[in-house]
Amino acid sequence: MSDKPEMQVRLQADLGLSDDDFDYHGDDLHVRNCPGVGEWIQENHPYPSSVTTFISDPMGMWHDIPFGGKLRLDLPGTKPIAKPPSLPLL
Repeated sequence: MSDKPEMQVRLQADLGLSDDDFDYHGDDLHVRNCPGVGEWIQENHPYPSSVTTFISDPMGMWHDIPFGGKLRLDLPGTKPIAKPPSLPLL
């Protein structure tokens, strides 16, 4: 098993990204805005609207994927995503 987060392994396998295209901040995964990354996130991340971008001079634009730095992430094709239970209205 790889010591890299699952999302990084999948991005590297699908898009050929190098380790230099990734960084971490807490549980978040930062991915350099390489060709195809934005589209990959839209097609493969269960909550693509939670992914933001930022500019890091001189490194350019990055995608900030919340909790993407965790070793296991519930992604389509891995295991079902559990929805939180509904809470009764008071």
